[in-house]
Amino acid sequence: MQHRVSEGCGKTVPESFHISLCLIEQLGRVPEGERLSEEQLWRSHIKAWGAELAEDSPPVKPAEMYTVAVLLSLELVVADESQRIFARALAWVVLVMVWGSMRCDDVQSVLAHRSTLSNYGLRLVLGKSKTSGPDKIQKEVKIGESEQFNFRRDYFVMEPSSSWESVKRKFVPPSGLSSLISKLLSDLPVPKKHLDGWVMNAGALLLPDGLESHFTGHSPRNFLTSVAAAIGFHRDQRAYLGRWAMGMVASEEYVRTSRQVVFTIQKAVNRAIVTGFDQEYFEDEAIDRLCKSAEDSGANRNRIRKRHTVSSNLSGRYSLGGVFPTLEVLPDDWFEVGDNEADEATLEANIQEQKARAATADKAVSKFFVTISRRTAFRRLHLTGCFVKPSNCTEVRMMDEVGNEDFDSICRACKRKMLAESGKDDSVESSSTASSSSTASVAEEEGVDP
Repeated sequence: MQHRVSEGCGKTVPESFHISLCLIEQLGRVPEGERLSEEQLWRSHIKAWGAELAEDSPPVKPAEMYTVAVLLSLELVVADESQRIFARALAWVVLVMVWGSMRCDDVQSVLAHRSTLSNYGLRLVLGKSKTSGPDKIQKEVKIGESEQFNFRRDYFVMEPSSSWESVKRKFVPPSGLSSLISKLLSDLPVPKKHLDGWVMNAGALLLPDGLESHFTGHSPRNFLTSVAAAIGFHRDQRAYLGRWAMGMVASEEYVRTSRQVVFTIQKAVNRAIVTGFDQEYFEDEAIDRLCKSAEDSGANRNRIRKRHTVSSNLSGRYSLGGVFPTLEVLPDDWFEVGDNEADEATLEANIQEQKARAATADKAVSKFFVTISRRTAFRRLHLTGCFVKPSNCTEVRMMDEVGNEDFDSICRACKRKMLAESGKDDSVESSSTASSSSTASVAEEEGVDP
């Protein structure tokens, strides 16, 4: 043991060796008075070796956080039906890990046959974790289908085929799951703002040149707790996210309290990212560390920064500038499904109806949009297709029909296009508009309505 310590080993090796020695002596029925593991000198050496190795060991480094761009890209992959089925499923699993503060070994302890989805949210059951299991006070933890994934098992993620188009009914160890997540991250596209939403920029990778190695299997677990700390949640509340609170309180009390605390933090973090919170979340440090890792590997740090910077101050707070809540379940969106064929047919019909409704909504593009200045509230009218992009403006109103009371001015480029479509002369209209503007200015100075 002294040779192992002198050569350099992990700080837990002496204690692990001591535990193994205790077990061997017990199984070998060595008399209690003759057991080396119970000698005080041996125990003192174990303690001294552990202290020596702990002093020389490097500091514990927390896992790197995902950027908001990574979360956006994962959501886009889940929603894209052209993606490989296992890539979509794994992207969903990673998002569950992020919002559930789960490690790879946590997610492989999820009991798939006990998963339920309701209009209140997703409910999963962890059969075993570091703080729960059949041999612990807390037996299990509640956290929140395709036919090929729908089979009874005591793990959650199964091994994919080589094409990622199907799965094998084989268990993936946590280390293997971490490798699969790295492969998924390496193929993530860059998210791009388009109108009021986000789309994939399939021609560019979010983590090129092997940059996915910057993250580990613990990175999903680190995101929610770190953002929660940044926006003001104290340590006792954050302990419920990682299930550290199980060791602090009784099992029954944990079950009663955890759901409310976790949902409150999840909603607050979601709002902080989408619309901004009282205490804003800035991800500059996470992006800086990612850029430093890219630079060390020979990549262009400015290119990486540009691809991962998706939040801005255009809305007055540092955020994505979206709408909260991002997902709202309405009564018409939810329906209970049984196990008989009639219920399955109803489910399929409802899914197709919702798809058709969503496709119709996407095709119905408004003819006009009005941009509103953040400082002066000045309203300028544009035609859809103008070089001014609604996604780059602070406030935009989409319209199919407009009246004089809906805007203060018309974009010059769009005005020429409108006049050309109506067959009017641009110069005559411009002089008429100039006269009207002069009259309006004089009237304003005299304090009367024009």
